[in-house]
Amino acid sequence: MSRRKLETNVFDAALDRMGHLYEDRRSRVVVAFSAGKDSGVCLELAIMAATLTDRLPVDVMIRDEEIM
Repeated sequence: MSRRKLETNVFDAALDRMGHLYEDRRSRVVVAFSAGKDSGVCLELAIMAATLTDRLPVDVMIRDEEIM
């Protein structure tokens, strides 16, 4: 599979995808947060997308495998 150059960067593409989830008023978006780097980025993107689409507050489910 060949690579192709996109007109956007990873951050903007991720924010756009998250924004589409929040624009769909039929969906409830819940972010799973484990306090790691990846889930922290997802939570921040969700907060940004929810702010842009006027869908605050963000629903968060905290999941910590070490505690369980």
